Amino acid sequence: MITKLIGIAGGTSSGKTTLLKKLKEQLGDNVSTLSFDEYFIGSDLYNLNDITNFEDPKLYNWPKLLEDLTQLSEGRSITIRANSRESAEQGVKEKAVEARAKIIVEGWLVFYDPEISALFDKKIFIEVPDQEIIKRRHARTSGTRHWDSHEYINSKILPNHHMYVDPQKRLADLILDGLLPVEVLVGQVVKFMQKEAPKASE
Repeated sequence: MITKLIGIAGGTSSGKTTLLKKLKEQLGDNVSTLSFDEYFIGSDLYNLNDITNFEDPKLYNWPKLLEDLTQLSEGRSITIRANSRESAEQGVKEKAVEARAKIIVEGWLVFYDPEISALFDKKIFIEVPDQEIIKRRHARTSGTRHWDSHEYINSKILPNHHMYVDPQKRLADLILDGLLPVEVLVGQVVKFMQKEAPKASE
């Protein structure tokens, strides 16, 4: 089976997860999905209460991500440790990712590592202005959690966004306007995915 890896990058609250879920709904069994957040290993390395910057790339398991994406690209299914906050809240400890014709991977750093970035056949970036990031992030919990507070957003999220996320945009084959309705973005992505193109050069 020929498996194509499609990556969706973008900053926090840009709509990556929502887009991924909508694409899965529309494409059904034709795709499998994977979230970069599942590779968070901060809790293995530190006491979570001691982590002051959750936007640090060092808090993610890059060797394992490379290994898993390589296997998927070769048509082999995988089972991963589920380490995202969402999985923890749902009590999910493992997730199976089946090798299918298309694997869609979303995450704020999916094109950050050159070796991993090179595995993707198509690269998509969701662009959202800083002020919208602040608005959406703060709206999650009205700023009641430290990592959604204005202080954390301005001192950690935005500086790291500019340092690590923005540079990934130049690698993208398709740049989406994250202010558009998700239904519009789904249509743009589906149309884009239908175009059989070679991997983007680095």
